[in-house]
Amino acid sequence: MRILIIGEYSAFAKNLSSGLKKLDHTVLVFSWGDGFKEIKDEGSVNINVSNYRCLGIQIKKSHKLRSLFASLDLQRVVRKLSVQEKWDIVLVINSSFLRKEHQIWKPLFSKSMIISLIQDPSNIFLSACGNDVVYDSYMPMLGRKGKEQKRFTPDVERNELKLYNDYQTYISKVIPVTYSYAEAYRKSLYGKCFHLLPTIPLPIDISKLDFGNEISDRIVIFHGINRPFKGTKIIMKAMGMLKAKYPNKVEVIAKGKMPLSEYLDLMKRTNIVVDQCNSISYGMNALYAMAMGKVVLSGNEPVNLKEFNVDYIPVVNICPNEEQIFQELERLILDRNLIVQLSHESRKYVEKNHDCMIIAKRYLEQFRVYVDTQV
Repeated sequence: MRILIIGEYSAFAKNLSSGLKKLDHTVLVFSWGDGFKEIKDEGSVNINVSNYRCLGIQIKKSHKLRSLFASLDLQRVVRKLSVQEKWDIVLVINSSFLRKEHQIWKPLFSKSMIISLIQDPSNIFLSACGNDVVYDSYMPMLGRKGKEQKRFTPDVERNELKLYNDYQTYISKVIPVTYSYAEAYRKSLYGKCFHLLPTIPLPIDISKLDFGNEISDRIVIFHGINRPFKGTKIIMKAMGMLKAKYPNKVEVIAKGKMPLSEYLDLMKRTNIVVDQCNSISYGMNALYAMAMGKVVLSGNEPVNLKEFNVDYIPVVNICPNEEQIFQELERLILDRNLIVQLSHESRKYVEKNHDCMIIAKRYLEQFRVYVDTQV
Protein backbone atom coordinates (compact mmCIF):
# COMPACT_ATOMS: atom_id res chain seq x y z
CA MET A 1 0.00 0.00 0.00
CA ARG A 2 1.21 3.53 -0.81
CA ILE A 3 0.61 5.89 2.11
CA LEU A 4 1.25 9.63 2.16
CA ILE A 5 1.44 11.30 5.59
CA ILE A 6 1.04 15.07 5.81
CA GLY A 7 2.39 16.83 8.91
CA GLU A 8 4.43 16.07 12.00
CA TYR A 9 3.55 16.32 15.67
CA SER A 10 5.96 15.19 18.39
CA ALA A 11 7.40 12.56 16.01
CA PHE A 12 4.01 10.86 15.62
CA ALA A 13 4.41 10.74 11.82
CA LYS A 14 8.03 9.59 12.07
CA ASN A 15 7.15 6.68 14.35
CA LEU A 16 4.07 5.63 12.39
CA SER A 17 6.06 5.80 9.15
CA SER A 18 8.71 3.55 10.71
CA GLY A 19 6.10 0.93 11.60
CA LEU A 20 4.49 1.00 8.17
CA LYS A 21 7.85 0.69 6.42
CA LYS A 22 8.79 -2.29 8.59
CA LEU A 23 5.63 -3.92 7.26
CA ASP A 24 6.88 -3.31 3.70
CA HIS A 25 4.58 -0.44 2.74
CA THR A 26 5.66 2.61 0.76
CA VAL A 27 5.45 5.75 2.92
CA LEU A 28 6.27 9.40 2.32
CA VAL A 29 6.02 12.04 5.05
CA PHE A 30 5.71 15.77 4.42
CA SER A 31 7.24 17.13 7.62
CA TRP A 32 7.52 20.62 9.07
CA GLY A 33 9.79 19.26 11.84
CA ASP A 34 7.39 20.42 14.59
CA GLY A 35 9.17 23.71 15.26
CA PHE A 36 11.90 23.74 17.90
CA LYS A 37 11.77 19.93 18.16
CA GLU A 38 13.58 19.75 14.79
CA ILE A 39 12.25 16.29 14.05
CA LYS A 40 13.95 14.76 11.04
CA ASP A 41 13.10 11.56 9.24
CA GLU A 42 15.21 10.02 6.52
CA GLY A 43 13.31 9.97 3.25
CA SER A 44 10.71 12.56 4.25
CA VAL A 45 10.04 15.86 2.49
CA ASN A 46 11.09 18.56 4.95
CA ILE A 47 9.27 21.90 4.72
CA ASN A 48 11.73 24.50 6.00
CA VAL A 49 10.64 28.12 6.42
CA SER A 50 13.76 29.28 8.27
CA ASN A 51 16.44 29.61 5.60
CA TYR A 52 15.08 32.01 3.01
CA ARG A 53 16.99 35.11 1.92
CA CYS A 54 16.16 37.99 -0.41
CA LEU A 55 19.04 39.88 -2.11
CA GLY A 56 21.39 38.25 0.39
CA ILE A 57 19.38 39.45 3.38
CA GLN A 58 17.81 36.96 5.79
CA ILE A 59 14.04 37.37 5.78
CA LYS A 60 12.46 37.85 9.18
CA LYS A 61 10.69 34.81 10.57
CA SER A 62 7.35 36.62 10.75
CA HIS A 63 7.55 38.02 7.23
CA LYS A 64 5.00 36.64 4.76
CA LEU A 65 7.66 36.48 2.02
CA ARG A 66 9.40 33.74 3.97
CA SER A 67 6.23 31.65 4.10
CA LEU A 68 5.50 32.41 0.46
CA PHE A 69 8.88 31.08 -0.70
CA ALA A 70 8.35 27.91 1.35
CA SER A 71 4.84 27.57 -0.06
CA LEU A 72 6.11 27.87 -3.63
CA ASP A 73 8.72 25.20 -2.93
CA LEU A 74 6.04 22.91 -1.50
CA GLN A 75 3.80 23.46 -4.52
CA ARG A 76 6.68 22.59 -6.87
CA VAL A 77 7.27 19.31 -5.03
CA VAL A 78 3.57 18.47 -5.12
CA ARG A 79 3.36 19.17 -8.86
CA LYS A 80 6.25 16.76 -9.48
CA LEU A 81 4.63 14.07 -7.36
CA SER A 82 1.20 14.58 -8.94
CA VAL A 83 2.38 13.18 -12.30
CA GLN A 84 3.84 10.08 -10.66
CA GLU A 85 2.07 7.03 -9.27
CA LYS A 86 -0.86 8.07 -7.08
CA TRP A 87 -1.13 7.29 -3.38
CA ASP A 88 -3.69 4.84 -1.98
CA ILE A 89 -4.06 6.68 1.32
CA VAL A 90 -3.45 10.21 2.57
CA LEU A 91 -3.28 10.65 6.33
CA VAL A 92 -3.27 14.24 7.59
CA ILE A 93 -1.69 14.37 11.04
CA ASN A 94 -3.90 17.27 12.11
CA SER A 95 -5.83 20.12 10.58
CA SER A 96 -3.13 22.73 11.27
CA PHE A 97 -1.31 21.47 8.14
CA LEU A 98 -4.20 22.46 5.88
CA ARG A 99 -5.06 25.75 4.23
CA LYS A 100 -7.73 27.23 1.98
CA GLU A 101 -7.14 27.41 -1.76
CA HIS A 102 -6.54 31.18 -1.86
CA GLN A 103 -3.99 31.17 1.00
CA ILE A 104 -1.08 30.58 -1.36
CA TRP A 105 1.41 32.32 0.98
CA LYS A 106 1.03 29.54 3.57
CA PRO A 107 3.36 26.52 3.17
CA LEU A 108 0.49 24.11 3.84
CA PHE A 109 -1.68 21.72 1.84
CA SER A 110 -4.88 22.79 0.10
CA LYS A 111 -7.72 20.55 -1.01
CA SER A 112 -6.60 20.56 -4.67
CA MET A 113 -2.99 19.72 -3.73
CA ILE A 114 -4.06 16.65 -1.75
CA ILE A 115 -6.54 15.45 -4.35
CA SER A 116 -3.87 15.72 -7.06
CA LEU A 117 -1.81 13.11 -5.22
CA ILE A 118 -4.35 10.45 -4.30
CA GLN A 119 -5.91 7.72 -6.40
CA ASP A 120 -9.33 7.94 -4.73
CA PRO A 121 -10.20 11.27 -3.00
CA SER A 122 -12.51 9.45 -0.61
CA ASN A 123 -9.48 7.82 1.05
CA ILE A 124 -8.23 10.89 2.90
CA PHE A 125 -8.00 10.36 6.66
CA LEU A 126 -7.48 12.85 9.47
CA SER A 127 -5.68 11.98 12.68
CA ALA A 128 -7.23 13.79 15.64
CA CYS A 129 -4.18 14.88 17.62
CA GLY A 130 -2.21 18.02 18.43
CA ASN A 131 -3.89 21.31 17.53
CA ASP A 132 -7.04 19.72 16.20
CA VAL A 133 -9.80 22.27 15.50
CA VAL A 134 -12.65 20.14 16.84
CA TYR A 135 -10.70 19.21 19.97
CA ASP A 136 -9.68 22.82 20.61
CA SER A 137 -13.27 23.99 20.22
CA TYR A 138 -14.48 21.40 22.71
CA MET A 139 -11.68 21.72 25.29
CA PRO A 140 -13.69 23.83 27.81
CA MET A 141 -16.13 20.95 28.23
CA LEU A 142 -13.49 18.34 28.98
CA GLY A 143 -12.61 19.42 32.52
CA ARG A 144 -11.59 16.56 34.82
CA LYS A 145 -13.66 16.03 37.96
CA GLY A 146 -14.90 19.62 37.80
CA LYS A 147 -11.41 21.01 38.33
CA GLU A 148 -10.61 24.37 36.80
CA GLN A 149 -12.28 23.96 33.47
CA LYS A 150 -10.77 27.29 32.45
CA ARG A 151 -7.38 25.54 32.33
CA PHE A 152 -8.51 24.29 28.90
CA THR A 153 -8.16 27.53 27.00
CA PRO A 154 -10.39 27.54 23.91
CA ASP A 155 -8.10 29.16 21.37
CA VAL A 156 -10.18 28.65 18.26
CA GLU A 157 -10.08 31.71 16.03
CA ARG A 158 -12.74 32.34 13.43
CA ASN A 159 -10.40 31.54 10.58
CA GLU A 160 -9.72 28.12 12.14
CA LEU A 161 -13.41 27.33 12.21
CA LYS A 162 -13.71 28.54 8.62
CA LEU A 163 -10.87 26.19 7.75
CA TYR A 164 -12.80 23.40 9.48
CA ASN A 165 -15.81 24.20 7.28
CA ASP A 166 -13.48 23.87 4.29
CA TYR A 167 -11.68 20.62 5.07
CA GLN A 168 -14.76 18.77 6.26
CA THR A 169 -15.97 18.92 2.64
CA TYR A 170 -13.21 16.53 1.54
CA ILE A 171 -12.12 14.73 4.72
CA SER A 172 -14.77 12.60 6.40
CA LYS A 173 -12.86 9.87 8.26
CA VAL A 174 -11.18 10.70 11.58
CA ILE A 175 -8.91 8.52 13.73
CA PRO A 176 -8.40 9.91 17.28
CA VAL A 177 -5.29 9.07 19.30
CA THR A 178 -6.64 9.41 22.86
CA TYR A 179 -9.89 9.56 24.79
CA SER A 180 -9.85 13.38 24.85
CA TYR A 181 -9.83 13.71 21.06
CA ALA A 182 -12.36 10.92 20.59
CA GLU A 183 -14.72 12.48 23.13
CA ALA A 184 -14.48 15.87 21.44
CA TYR A 185 -15.59 14.34 18.14
CA ARG A 186 -18.28 12.27 19.83
CA LYS A 187 -19.83 15.19 21.70
CA SER A 188 -19.17 18.45 19.84
CA LEU A 189 -21.39 19.80 17.08
CA TYR A 190 -18.39 20.12 14.77
CA GLY A 191 -17.25 16.54 15.27
CA LYS A 192 -20.61 15.05 14.39
CA CYS A 193 -20.01 15.98 10.75
CA PHE A 194 -17.27 13.33 10.53
CA HIS A 195 -17.17 9.55 10.50
CA LEU A 196 -15.31 8.73 13.71
CA LEU A 197 -13.21 5.58 13.51
CA PRO A 198 -11.89 3.61 16.53
CA THR A 199 -9.23 5.28 18.65
CA ILE A 200 -5.71 4.11 17.84
CA PRO A 201 -2.97 4.88 20.42
CA LEU A 202 0.14 6.84 19.54
CA PRO A 203 3.00 4.85 17.95
CA ILE A 204 6.64 4.71 19.02
CA ASP A 205 9.65 2.93 17.53
CA ILE A 206 10.91 1.08 20.61
CA SER A 207 13.85 -0.41 18.73
CA LYS A 208 15.52 3.02 18.75
CA LEU A 209 15.10 3.63 22.49
CA ASP A 210 17.23 1.93 25.15
CA PHE A 211 15.74 0.91 28.49
CA GLY A 212 17.43 2.23 31.60
CA ASN A 213 16.59 3.72 34.99
CA GLU A 214 19.66 3.62 37.20
CA ILE A 215 19.05 5.28 40.56
CA SER A 216 21.97 7.14 42.18
CA ASP A 217 22.14 9.00 45.50
CA ARG A 218 19.70 11.59 44.25
CA ILE A 219 16.58 10.70 42.30
CA VAL A 220 16.45 12.82 39.15
CA ILE A 221 13.05 14.35 38.35
CA PHE A 222 12.52 16.05 34.99
CA HIS A 223 9.79 18.30 33.61
CA GLY A 224 9.99 19.39 29.99
CA ILE A 225 8.73 22.96 29.65
CA ASN A 226 6.89 22.89 26.37
CA ARG A 227 3.48 24.52 26.08
CA PRO A 228 1.62 26.53 28.77
CA PHE A 229 -1.42 24.25 28.79
CA LYS A 230 0.67 21.44 30.31
CA GLY A 231 0.40 23.10 33.72
CA THR A 232 4.07 23.97 34.15
CA LYS A 233 3.47 26.59 36.89
CA ILE A 234 1.66 24.06 39.08
CA ILE A 235 4.21 21.32 38.38
CA MET A 236 7.12 23.65 39.18
CA LYS A 237 5.53 24.55 42.53
CA ALA A 238 5.17 20.87 43.42
CA MET A 239 8.76 20.11 42.42
CA GLY A 240 9.97 23.12 44.42
CA MET A 241 8.13 21.85 47.49
CA LEU A 242 9.77 18.45 47.07
CA LYS A 243 13.24 19.92 46.64
CA ALA A 244 12.79 22.09 49.73
CA LYS A 245 11.76 19.12 51.87
CA TYR A 246 14.26 16.60 50.46
CA PRO A 247 17.28 18.62 49.25
CA ASN A 248 19.65 15.64 49.50
CA LYS A 249 17.31 13.08 47.97
CA VAL A 250 16.28 14.69 44.67
CA GLU A 251 17.67 16.60 41.73
CA VAL A 252 15.09 18.65 39.87
CA ILE A 253 15.47 19.56 36.19
CA ALA A 254 13.08 21.83 34.29
CA LYS A 255 14.09 22.62 30.76
CA GLY A 256 12.19 23.16 27.56
CA LYS A 257 11.96 24.00 23.89
CA MET A 258 14.84 21.85 22.73
CA PRO A 259 15.33 19.53 19.74
CA LEU A 260 13.91 16.05 20.25
CA SER A 261 17.38 14.47 20.12
CA GLU A 262 18.58 16.71 22.96
CA TYR A 263 15.40 16.05 24.91
CA LEU A 264 15.94 12.28 24.71
CA ASP A 265 19.59 12.60 25.73
CA LEU A 266 18.54 14.56 28.81
CA MET A 267 15.88 12.02 29.64
CA LYS A 268 18.44 9.19 29.75
CA ARG A 269 19.76 10.37 33.11
CA THR A 270 16.34 10.90 34.70
CA ASN A 271 14.30 8.55 36.90
CA ILE A 272 10.94 10.32 37.01
CA VAL A 273 9.31 12.46 34.32
CA VAL A 274 6.47 14.84 35.19
CA ASP A 275 4.80 15.42 31.84
CA GLN A 276 1.55 17.35 32.24
CA CYS A 277 -1.26 17.84 34.74
CA ASN A 278 -3.89 19.57 32.61
CA SER A 279 -4.75 16.50 30.59
CA ILE A 280 -7.03 13.51 30.79
CA SER A 281 -4.69 11.33 28.73
CA TYR A 282 -0.93 10.99 28.34
CA GLY A 283 0.88 12.04 25.15
CA MET A 284 4.04 11.47 23.11
CA ASN A 285 6.49 12.88 25.67
CA ALA A 286 5.15 10.48 28.28
CA LEU A 287 5.41 7.67 25.76
CA TYR A 288 9.09 8.36 25.07
CA ALA A 289 9.78 8.37 28.80
CA MET A 290 7.91 5.10 29.42
CA ALA A 291 9.69 3.39 26.53
CA MET A 292 13.00 4.37 28.16
CA GLY A 293 11.88 2.94 31.49
CA LYS A 294 11.13 6.18 33.29
CA VAL A 295 8.30 6.60 35.79
CA VAL A 296 5.77 9.02 34.33
CA LEU A 297 3.39 11.41 36.05
CA SER A 298 0.70 12.72 33.71
CA GLY A 299 -3.01 12.85 33.12
CA ASN A 300 -4.31 9.29 33.20
CA GLU A 301 -7.98 9.17 34.11
CA PRO A 302 -9.81 5.79 34.27
CA VAL A 303 -11.64 6.58 31.01
CA ASN A 304 -8.39 5.75 29.20
CA LEU A 305 -8.67 2.09 30.19
CA LYS A 306 -11.90 1.66 28.26
CA GLU A 307 -10.73 3.81 25.34
CA PHE A 308 -7.52 1.77 24.90
CA ASN A 309 -9.16 -1.53 25.91
CA VAL A 310 -6.58 -2.26 28.61
CA ASP A 311 -6.80 -3.21 32.29
CA TYR A 312 -3.89 -1.15 33.57
CA ILE A 313 -1.74 1.81 32.51
CA PRO A 314 1.44 2.38 34.57
CA VAL A 315 1.18 6.19 34.50
CA VAL A 316 0.79 8.00 37.83
CA ASN A 317 -2.34 10.12 37.39
CA ILE A 318 -1.94 13.75 38.45
CA CYS A 319 -4.31 16.71 38.36
CA PRO A 320 -3.75 20.48 38.39
CA ASN A 321 -3.05 20.64 42.12
CA GLU A 322 0.49 21.15 43.46
CA GLU A 323 -0.23 19.34 46.74
CA GLN A 324 -1.48 16.21 44.93
CA ILE A 325 1.54 16.22 42.60
CA PHE A 326 3.88 16.72 45.57
CA GLN A 327 2.32 13.76 47.40
CA GLU A 328 2.73 11.46 44.38
CA LEU A 329 6.37 12.50 43.95
CA GLU A 330 7.05 12.06 47.65
CA ARG A 331 5.52 8.57 47.58
CA LEU A 332 7.91 7.62 44.79
CA ILE A 333 11.15 9.00 46.22
CA LEU A 334 10.47 7.31 49.54
CA ASP A 335 9.98 3.94 47.86
CA ARG A 336 12.74 3.22 45.36
CA ASN A 337 11.42 -0.28 44.82
CA LEU A 338 8.23 1.26 43.46
CA ILE A 339 10.29 3.27 40.97
CA VAL A 340 11.98 0.08 39.78
CA GLN A 341 8.63 -1.70 39.50
CA LEU A 342 6.94 1.08 37.53
CA SER A 343 10.00 1.43 35.34
CA HIS A 344 9.73 -2.16 34.10
CA GLU A 345 5.93 -2.01 33.86
CA SER A 346 6.15 1.13 31.73
CA ARG A 347 8.49 -0.42 29.18
CA LYS A 348 6.39 -3.60 28.95
CA TYR A 349 3.19 -1.58 28.55
CA VAL A 350 4.62 0.43 25.67
CA GLU A 351 5.99 -2.70 23.99
CA LYS A 352 2.54 -4.30 24.12
CA ASN A 353 0.33 -1.31 23.32
CA HIS A 354 2.34 1.36 21.48
CA ASP A 355 5.05 -0.36 19.44
CA CYS A 356 5.08 1.26 15.99
CA MET A 357 4.48 -2.03 14.14
CA ILE A 358 1.48 -2.91 16.32
CA ILE A 359 -0.01 0.54 15.79
CA ALA A 360 0.78 0.49 12.05
CA LYS A 361 -1.19 -2.78 11.72
CA ARG A 362 -4.19 -1.12 13.37
CA TYR A 363 -4.06 1.78 10.92
CA LEU A 364 -3.80 -0.67 8.03
CA GLU A 365 -6.90 -2.49 9.29
CA GLN A 366 -8.84 0.78 9.01
CA PHE A 367 -7.33 1.69 5.64
CA ARG A 368 -8.15 -1.72 4.14
CA VAL A 369 -11.84 -1.25 4.88
CA TYR A 370 -11.85 1.56 2.31
CA VAL A 371 -9.07 0.59 -0.11
CA ASP A 372 -9.34 -2.39 -2.42
CA THR A 373 -5.60 -3.07 -2.70
CA GLN A 374 -3.55 -6.24 -2.80
CA VAL A 375 -1.15 -5.94 0.17
